Amino acid sequence: MNSDLSTNELFHFTKFDNLIGIINEGFHPHYCLEHTFLSDLFNRPAAVESIPMVSFCDIPFSLIKKHTENYGKVAIGLHKKWGEKYGLNPVIYIHKNSKIGDAIAALGNSFVGYKSSMVGDGNISLVMMISQALRANAHIAYFVKQYERTEDEFCVLGNNVRRFPKGRFYDEREWRFVPITNPSEEIWLIDADTFDNPEKLKAANEKMKKYSLQFQIEDIQYLIYESDEQKPILISLLKEKFKMNEDEILSKVIFKKINEN
Repeated sequence: MNSDLSTNELFHFTKFDNLIGIINEGFHPHYCLEHTFLSDLFNRPAAVESIPMVSFCDIPFSLIKKHTENYGKVAIGLHKKWGEKYGLNPVIYIHKNSKIGDAIAALGNSFVGYKSSMVGDGNISLVMMISQALRANAHIAYFVKQYERTEDEFCVLGNNVRRFPKGRFYDEREWRFVPITNPSEEIWLIDADTFDNPEKLKAANEKMKKYSLQFQIEDIQYLIYESDEQKPILISLLKEKFKMNEDEILSKVIFKKINEN
């Protein structure tokens, strides 16, 4: 890590049990409910979607205190080259009613009520162009996030009212993986009923395991642990997974305790 503002690694902060699962099985996308207020210019000013994703950050150690309070005090840090290989990208932070917020909202609202039958017979190429534009706009929406909420916001989803807490999310410096393998692929977004049903949500998340992110020992730069008891457990897991001895592991991976400078 050689920058005061960002790192050369992508960190995923979590709980220790989750970190064990990541080492053993890789990163599995899970559905997260995202609410991004875009623009007051339209009747549908906000994008609210359940998006399958894995989130990372590139926050330097000197600035991670608040982040660890929200997400967990252990982490794995992988080289950014690894993330780029899988199509990870920093999210686009949107300030409500900004010009880019207006533009993304305008794109989305342009297709409200669209059906291919409206184009008419014989215009297959035009239907394909519009369909591609629809998918591209949806893919952009998967990578937008609110810059800041100055107060809690509420949204009715299905039969429930959801609270989206205030905060300056720009400080999270999020990089995001969404399982899109090519520009023409559809992403299976789940509805509010599925998201609010634990069994249905678990089943939906299970389906995302086919998109898991795998890594090799050479991809790992850091393992961040909270207590002294955790370090030997992590070393043992790496030894088993990569069939290496402890000296080889320690020569490749930097182990760092969370509260050490």
